Amino acid sequence: MILAKWTCAFLVLGFLIATHSLAAQPPAIESRDGKPAGNHFSLWQYYEQQAQLNESKAQKWDFVADYYEKFPAAFAGKMSIKDHIAQCRAIAEDLRMAANKDHELASQHFSMMRKDVIP
Repeated sequence: MILAKWTCAFLVLGFLIATHSLAAQPPAIESRDGKPAGNHFSLWQYYEQQAQLNESKAQKWDFVADYYEKFPAAFAGKMSIKDHIAQCRAIAEDLRMAANKDHELASQHFSMMRKDVIP
């Protein structure tokens, strides 16, 4: 019974992570003639929002790891508690790296936006 609960939990978690990565595409911006436009302001906003979202998710995974460190009896999985905590920390680090990449992309679009506005 416990195995079924943890299997379902990991499947749901994997589904949520997979759908987020598929849904996180930059907005398609078109000009009046139907061609892609260089709307750097919208892309700057989008990447800043994604960075904030990834940072908040990383904080949540760090919280989960801290919780299991403080209350190891709450974990009842097949892997060891140390491996589970390490996995939670690795997910948080991956999300932080994604947030840093989003910040870089946002700053690039911000500088391009300024170049478009200020010749």
